[in-house]
Amino acid sequence: MKEIYLLNRGDSLDKIKYEFKEASNIEVAEDKIFGYKYATIDKGLDDVIIVYNYLPVYDYKVKPNESLLDIVSRGFKTDVVSVSSGDEIILTKPKSIRYVVSPLETLQDIAFKFGVTTSDIIQNNDLKTEKLFVGQILWI
Repeated sequence: MKEIYLLNRGDSLDKIKYEFKEASNIEVAEDKIFGYKYATIDKGLDDVIIVYNYLPVYDYKVKPNESLLDIVSRGFKTDVVSVSSGDEIILTKPKSIRYVVSPLETLQDIAFKFGVTTSDIIQNNDLKTEKLFVGQILWI
């Protein structure tokens, strides 16, 4: 049986080799599965296919009084058409979103809105300070 392993941010083939240390061979193939590069781990009859996950997938639990519009307005995408408080849904998020800072917004407000940390925003935009300016463009 074939297993699928999504290679996410922070993963590396070295990490995968360690996790699958019983594997006799790991090949990175230039062929594509669903448009993604992939690697195959030879485990005899139970090969593992590693797919480079360029579009991260998140398990998300819908918060009380949160609507689908609230979720997608933060840049997430989903296949569901309606949500209720407590629902667990799968979300994807594009690599980055262009965002223009509004009056009185703080870094914490923006991080909360998009479900990321302030550190993520600082790092993605090479910010030297947490002070923001109206009209400033941030990549989330």
